[in-house]
Amino acid sequence: MHPVPLPVALPGQTRVWAASVAENAAAATARRGELDRTESLRADRFRRFADVDRFLVAHVCLRDILGAVLGTPPARLVIDREPCAACGGPHGRPRRPC
Repeated sequence: MHPVPLPVALPGQTRVWAASVAENAAAATARRGELDRTESLRADRFRRFADVDRFLVAHVCLRDILGAVLGTPPARLVIDREPCAACGGPHGRPRRPC
């Protein structure tokens, strides 16, 4: 995975990061151990390898970005989830733990 650049954002601005699944799938798979139990179990439920790769890249990148912003190793982050807007399940948007 490429180092996470942290661009300066002014108040009220939004930062957007993008990562190529094809370029980062192998590195994300190698770092799967950094995911928490819930993330790992969710990755196991995908049936298509492309979906697993997409999930792993997204979650490893999320942990890299949050870890860089918070000064915490990615594997030590505790990430909670809002309830899903569609079904109420615990896989909605990431949020700070309560």
